[in-house]
Amino acid sequence: MREDQDKQKIKESLHEVFHDNPFSDEMKHRWLMEIAKERHQRQSSKSSLFPRLLSIGVALVFFIGFGWFLLQQVGVEGDNASEHPPTGEEGGKDTPAESEGLQEKVLELKRQEKVDMEEFLSYFHGELNKDYKSYPLGQHDGHYYQSKEEVMEGILSVLGKARPEDPKLKRDLSHLEELIEEFLYVSRKFPPEHERSDPALVYYYTVGLINDLYLVIVVGETSELNGYSVVGDGDQVDVIEAVAKRSRMYPYPAGPLVNGRNNTLQ
Repeated sequence: MREDQDKQKIKESLHEVFHDNPFSDEMKHRWLMEIAKERHQRQSSKSSLFPRLLSIGVALVFFIGFGWFLLQQVGVEGDNASEHPPTGEEGGKDTPAESEGLQEKVLELKRQEKVDMEEFLSYFHGELNKDYKSYPLGQHDGHYYQSKEEVMEGILSVLGKARPEDPKLKRDLSHLEELIEEFLYVSRKFPPEHERSDPALVYYYTVGLINDLYLVIVVGETSELNGYSVVGDGDQVDVIEAVAKRSRMYPYPAGPLVNGRNNTLQ
C-alpha cells in the first residue's frame, strides 16, 4: 500500500515536471495513459453509464487539446524543441547554448531508427560527469543536482526510444530509467524527505551505472568497474536495484566512483 502511494506521488510529480519539458512527448504520453488507466480502474466498479461517458468525453477533449499542444510546441519532427530553453536560477541551470546543445543531441538520438548505444553513452557519460565530485557525498545545496535535471529528462526521453536486444543491457537500462525517475522526484524535494534517498546519493549510483556501461560498451574495458552493470557482470547490481526501488537496505558508498577513464572522480 505504501509503495503504491509512493509510485503515485512520483507520477503526479513527474506529470507536472514534464508539462514544460521540451522533449518529453513519449514520457508525457506514457504517464498520462498510465494515470488515466488507474483512474478508470478505480472508478469502473462504482460508476454508472453516464459518468463513464462523461469521463471518456473529457478525456477525448483533453488528449485532443494535448495533441494540439505537442504539435505547436514540438512540431511533427520535433525540430523546434530548442526554442524552449529552461528557465534558469542562479547557479542552477545550464546556459542557453548548453541547453540547446543537449536538446539537439536528444532529438538526433531519437530520430535514429535504432538508438546508437555507443553515441548515447558517450554523450551522457560526459554530461553527467561534468563538474561532478562523487565524494564526499551529501555536501551540497541542491544547485548542482537541479542543474542536471534537464540532462536526466533528456536521458529518459531517449530511453523511451531505445530497444536493445541484449537482455543484460535491457535490464541495465531499466535500472537506469528507475534511478532517473527517482532522482527527478527527490531532486525537487529540499530538504530531502525522511524516508527517501538524498538526491546526491541517487545521482551517485546513476553516474556509477552510466560509467560502467560506458567502460564496457564504448571503451571495451572491464578491469576497473564500479560493479553496478549487469552487462559488466557487476557484483553490486543488487545495490543498484535496491536504490532504484527506493529500498533503505543498501550499503552507503565507501569511496569515489571510477569515471570511465581509469581515474576516479574527485
